[in-house]
Amino acid sequence: MKTKFLTALLAASALNVSAQNLKVQPEFWYSGFKNPEVQVLIYGENVSRSKATITAKETKLLSEQRVQNKNYLFLNLKAGSAEKFEIILQDSVTKKKKPVKIAYEIKERTKRSYGFSDKDLMCLIMPDRFANGDVNNDNMPGMLEKANNSDPNGRHGGDLKGIEDHVDYLRDLGLTAIWLNPVLENNMPVCSYHGYAITDFYKVDARFGTNEDYKRLSEKLHQNGIKLVMDMIFNHCGSNNFLYKDVPDSTWFHFWIEGYTPSNYRGTACFDPHVSKSDYKKMDEGWFDTSMPDINQKNEMFLTYLIQNSMWWAEYVGLDGIRLDTYPYNDKYAMNKWCDRMHDEFPNFSLLAECWLNDNPFTSYYAPGIKHLDGFQSGLDHVTDFPLYFALNKGFNEENGWDTGIARVYQNFVSDFLQPYPENNLVFFSNHDVERPATVVKGDVDKLKMIYTIILTTRGIPCLYYGDEILYESPKDGDGYKRQNMFGGWQGDTKNAFTGENLSAREKDMQKFISTLANFRKKSSAFSGKLTHFVPQDGVYVYFRINGGDKVMVVINSSEKDQEIDLKRFEECISTATNGTNVITNEKISLQGKMKVKAKTPLVIKL
Repeated sequence: MKTKFLTALLAASALNVSAQNLKVQPEFWYSGFKNPEVQVLIYGENVSRSKATITAKETKLLSEQRVQNKNYLFLNLKAGSAEKFEIILQDSVTKKKKPVKIAYEIKERTKRSYGFSDKDLMCLIMPDRFANGDVNNDNMPGMLEKANNSDPNGRHGGDLKGIEDHVDYLRDLGLTAIWLNPVLENNMPVCSYHGYAITDFYKVDARFGTNEDYKRLSEKLHQNGIKLVMDMIFNHCGSNNFLYKDVPDSTWFHFWIEGYTPSNYRGTACFDPHVSKSDYKKMDEGWFDTSMPDINQKNEMFLTYLIQNSMWWAEYVGLDGIRLDTYPYNDKYAMNKWCDRMHDEFPNFSLLAECWLNDNPFTSYYAPGIKHLDGFQSGLDHVTDFPLYFALNKGFNEENGWDTGIARVYQNFVSDFLQPYPENNLVFFSNHDVERPATVVKGDVDKLKMIYTIILTTRGIPCLYYGDEILYESPKDGDGYKRQNMFGGWQGDTKNAFTGENLSAREKDMQKFISTLANFRKKSSAFSGKLTHFVPQDGVYVYFRINGGDKVMVVINSSEKDQEIDLKRFEECISTATNGTNVITNEKISLQGKMKVKAKTPLVIKL
């Protein structure tokens, strides 16, 4: 495979470009970064034959950089203050040919705060499946895959306008942040709706809208008190990405002599002290999928390209954070550089890593604030709490015992001694890759209410998944069935989650339950305070969230029968409080003597 690519790379003919058919990335840059240097990629037929000059007064051209492929030219600039200028490319061989002029701009940065924390409640939304706000962009010229709303694995037409149209629903539900599955161009022939096969890192997919639409959505979200988190992928891209179809050189991607070689998907290989070289190589360099070429982040030019891409989107859209996909599959030292640069330029920006690892010691390897025996320190702010997800999944699908049932959830939090900042973990019971919660618990709404009470009140940053608030299920196997259209997001829908029209009583009840807890959480400071929990007894798990004088008591009776608990056991947290309010029902509850708790019932009590 490598020989084939190198042959194509070395082919050359006369410079034959115009400003219109050149690809320039980033298309503009910003002044005011601590590190003012920017690497500008210029792509076009034999553009490397060019000699570059710029007409800028403040910005300096530091150097030109050429690679194996003569269709690429990289310019290293030192950005000055805001200004517009031209990049002039003169054919260095045929100097009499008219030069190509490229308009370029250095813009002023916008000063604003960034970041999310355990004060927030996030929701994951898949843009293609949330709402079709503009039917005119369902099928766009030049885009390979056409809309087919009847195909679970096809494009359904959801877009950024659809999300913008329902910001009030997200706000009223109690959310303070949304994370969107990738919105960048995925011009692949099939199954590109999910966004994880990027074909242009600097362009919103035309079927979702435009870059300006993305920026406008961000502004509307912020006006409504909702933060925006971008989903980015450094491990791989789509095979139709121009960087892969016409690779700059043979070291930008991982190529295997034997052809397509998948990853072994063993995230533990990244920190296993006994790992073999072959296992580590498979994890680090194996491909995620046949249509997703594996990026080599050890290539400094490609890494710079990716880091700059994060900076560009953060500044252009006004992002509050980035969720990085398949984090352990990337080169961990390259990701250190990404973290350092992002934090240097955006001090309060939040970097969240997807670490799909089942056990707390494994997840803790990437958690913030830890320097490990091998010298590695991730530099991240947040990791996904998959161990809690698995503890909830198992714990609510088995009998209560010494270390089973609700005790499994309790023990998960005991493992927090492994992390300095467990409150930074993203906690969830659903996302686009796992079965819908209603399916996991076989439609048992009582179990779901207990699970989501834990998600919304325990330590960490809670994250919902669109549709779970109305009891979406996974009716069949396959990713498409975990990613259904949101009721009311399409013309002709008979049910509407946004207005409540034709929702069943069960669906409305769950929606109200989630919204009640979410909005209480939004107003209470207790959930960014200390967590104190008590060993479960008879299937009853009790914990407190305390922040100064703001106290909340959470009781989860996961057993199949009513229980009576002696409140004296919890007096260290109840202290002098004599009563509280059940947040879910608004009823007054005595905190003296004993308390009766119905079977399979959660209580959230404001003291």
